Amino acid sequence: MAGGVDQNKPVTVHKVFPAGVAAKEGSIQEGDKVLSINGTALCGSSHWEVLRTLRRARTQGMGVVVLRRGEVTDPRKGGTVTDSRGGTQTEPANTGQRVCVRLEKHSRDLGFSLEGGVGSSLGDKPLTVQKLFLGGPVNQVSPGDEVLEIEGVSLVGLRRLEAWTLIRTLPSGPVDVMFGCSASAQVKTSRETKGQYLSANMAFSVGVMSAMYLCKGVSGAHLNPAVTLSFCSLGRVPWVKLLPYTLSQVLGAYLASGLVFLVYYDAIMDFSGGNLTVYGANETASIFATYPAAHLSLSSSILDQVVATAMLMLCILPLDDQKNSPAPDALIPPIVAVIVLGIGMSMSSNCGGAINPARDLGPRLLTLTAGWGTEVL
Repeated sequence: MAGGVDQNKPVTVHKVFPAGVAAKEGSIQEGDKVLSINGTALCGSSHWEVLRTLRRARTQGMGVVVLRRGEVTDPRKGGTVTDSRGGTQTEPANTGQRVCVRLEKHSRDLGFSLEGGVGSSLGDKPLTVQKLFLGGPVNQVSPGDEVLEIEGVSLVGLRRLEAWTLIRTLPSGPVDVMFGCSASAQVKTSRETKGQYLSANMAFSVGVMSAMYLCKGVSGAHLNPAVTLSFCSLGRVPWVKLLPYTLSQVLGAYLASGLVFLVYYDAIMDFSGGNLTVYGANETASIFATYPAAHLSLSSSILDQVVATAMLMLCILPLDDQKNSPAPDALIPPIVAVIVLGIGMSMSSNCGGAINPARDLGPRLLTLTAGWGTEVL
């Protein structure tokens, strides 16, 4: 399953497993909109609620799934198409189609963000709809639609930022937008955009090691409220230091992420097309804070972070334990860095390796105040 109100996309069948019951029954196809499962309506449900409803259906002897599917004729022969926008139109005798949609502009945007364009991170690509915003034109526009023209102005050959600037300069009111729908554009919306996890984890590890060498002789270089709390619980640090240490760690993370935002401001704006979003192919919030994968439930998210943080403390605490062959003081920073690297490489696919509340909360507050909005919370 894919979609949900938190992703601002309709709930659809993402994949039909070849050996599953749905594949054997034969009626359910990838891309079908799912309206309800066993009488539970999915309209207004978030993605994790949709998955919970699907899991509950596994325990029952029979599953009743209500779908909505468009009726499409062979495009090579021409004919009538009932599309996802709910309208009927004549299908041209080729593999694509052009649709002119009139949208209402009430703010700086038209209810959707863009990806692609000349000079994008994947090269020169067509400009396509990347994400529909909350309250956007979900019945008229679909993620993956190629945007050809806006108010008669061709977007072919433009950078994403140039197209975004054009949209912002349009007056409020009705705007005619020409879309080109194609299968290849739809595939683009599911591409991997998280970058290389290995390089990111190595950079974080070097940062941890450098910070520990920098302030180990001053405060012990906890860098993490979980570490400070553990040391206070074990009597190694007075409880009176817990609050000031934690606030200092969060403030440090906030200022550091602010510096990253300033250094990479132009790159972030170019990549996102001026739309600072939390979800979608061109989201940029995960540069700063950690976010759970779309398939993850709340309970699994909590378990992931508890286990990962417990593993961190299990490896750190013995390093200066006099009863357990402590490591040389000068080697503790690189050892901790390797521990952080190992946890990041083995336990970051669920929640992004969320083992440091300060490293997450500080940058999250930065994104809250820098333009991403309350969606980061």
